[in-house]
Amino acid sequence: MIEVLGATSTLLVQGGAGRDPETMRLEPEHAYVEDGHAVIPYNSRAFLDEGRKRERLLGNLPVLVDLSLLECADT
Repeated sequence: MIEVLGATSTLLVQGGAGRDPETMRLEPEHAYVEDGHAVIPYNSRAFLDEGRKRERLLGNLPVLVDLSLLECADT
């Protein structure tokens, strides 16, 4: 799972799908595996780290990682 989180972190760092890596972070404690994919949610750092409820992202889909290729794709 460490490689999967690393690949997903790379997507955030590269700003994939319009995400700003400075303001977003992964939620590995809520990640799970389904149908050969790791499903890893993310949210704003302000919400996750500081508890600022107004900064919570709503309607965002998790990042999928194909476990056979270790490639990220949005849901």
